[in-house]
Amino acid sequence: MKKSSTGCNTIISEKRLVEYRRKENIHMQDCLQGIMELVDNYTDSGQKYFPDHTRVPRYDLNTLLCQATLLFGAGIESLAVTMTFFLYEMATHPEMQEKCREEINNVTKETGQEINVGDLSKLIYLTAALQETLRMHVPLSMINRECTKDYKIPGSNVVIEKG
Repeated sequence: MKKSSTGCNTIISEKRLVEYRRKENIHMQDCLQGIMELVDNYTDSGQKYFPDHTRVPRYDLNTLLCQATLLFGAGIESLAVTMTFFLYEMATHPEMQEKCREEINNVTKETGQEINVGDLSKLIYLTAALQETLRMHVPLSMINRECTKDYKIPGSNVVIEKG
């Protein structure tokens, strides 16, 4: 029986993306950037506990990429729902579809190649259209998680109560 290496290939691909972003000095507001910043700021920093002193963190790239892969794997359904609603909105609002198309064409003309991860920050209208789709059509209307103890968000007066 042949073993699947999809998980390993995903981690290798993500590591290559991390290397590419570091080499090209690309900073984005996404999960991967957050992982990179955690690794940069907390690996071998001597910090032994999370701010609430509950546990010892493991901020190495492999661990965090594995966690992100699990998170994304679990989120496939919400991605499919979001894309379905996005395509519906584009189909019912052809003027928005045309603006997205023009923006993508402008970026590809500017760079002379297909869209890559470094170009995503230039797609402002497309990003806004996706965010508006998420606002209008929330893919997950319920989260089955429960707060196990009161938690005060650092730097604010907001308290998430147990339960």
